[in-house]
Amino acid sequence: MTDDWQSDRAEPLAVGPPRQRMTRRERARVERNRRRRRVTLVLALSALVVVVIGAVFLGTKMWHSLFGETGNDYAGAGIADVV
Repeated sequence: MTDDWQSDRAEPLAVGPPRQRMTRRERARVERNRRRRRVTLVLALSALVVVVIGAVFLGTKMWHSLFGETGNDYAGAGIADVV
């Protein structure tokens, strides 16, 4: 009996890395974090839009109250005019 009796067997070949590099648990964690970031981003952008719209409305009202015409504030002599 010779020592090279296993040489006729096929040797396994390298087939590359596994398709799923992460475990199921890691993939679930990554998806959960991605969803959390997306929700946080949407909430932050919504809050920014609300703040910008509020600033525009309040800013225009303050601008007109500070620099607008003073003749339209109905602060006259109090004469009862028929309108």
